[in-house]
Amino acid sequence: MNLLKRTVVAIVIASCVFGLLCLIYPFQRNTRQKPSEVDVTFDHLDSLAQACESYQSRVGAWPPNVTSLLTVVPIKNTNILVDGWGRAIVFVVYTNVTNSMWLESYGADALPKGAGMEADIVYRLP
Repeated sequence: MNLLKRTVVAIVIASCVFGLLCLIYPFQRNTRQKPSEVDVTFDHLDSLAQACESYQSRVGAWPPNVTSLLTVVPIKNTNILVDGWGRAIVFVVYTNVTNSMWLESYGADALPKGAGMEADIVYRLP
């Protein structure tokens, strides 16, 4: 009987010590979160803008589309051609606005002119 009491007491003490250690030294968790679609889109727009600026400095005009861009500027990571939702980034070049272009993602809803979380993401060059 005495052995049983000592065993129970030892188990209770070990459990308390383990519980305290867990509070003092929390387990390491993977705190790296996957970037949001919006963050990925901004990153891709920035990289694509640099490629468009390179095209503009070589050709003297903005690239009207992806095909034109790729014929002049080699792009190693073609993932920059799509937004965070996996849809193509739109090139907008207006002939009546000199020396300017826009790169556009239609956002989460994939439709132009969204609002709030569905808003378009527009990157103006230069």
